[in-house]
Amino acid sequence: MSDLGKPIGRPKAAPGEGRVTVVSVRLTTFERAGVEAQVARCGLSLSDYCRRAILGHRVTASTEPQQVNIQALVELNRVGVNLNQIARVANRGEPLPRSFADTLSAVLAAVERLAAGHDP
Repeated sequence: MSDLGKPIGRPKAAPGEGRVTVVSVRLTTFERAGVEAQVARCGLSLSDYCRRAILGHRVTASTEPQQVNIQALVELNRVGVNLNQIARVANRGEPLPRSFADTLSAVLAAVERLAAGHDP
């Protein structure tokens, strides 16, 4: 309640108006990265962005433009494909290369730098 005795926040939805239906969409790793980059530029949650886009509502970028490093996204997609192949090897019980842990650490560090807005 506010100082004036009025409730604060969004009013409760009427019965039957709550969001209860889930829509699932399959994307490639590259497509997902592109959508997440657009979501970040808009300053919305993934659900809000998708809901607005699907329903034909206007989706605009925030006032702070963020550049997407397309080459980095392509490289991350390639890494994702390679990690999937490595997971298959591991699931078959075959040993991973000794350098795997160091390589994975380097990839994670590059992703963190990219997420922070620096070149990988």
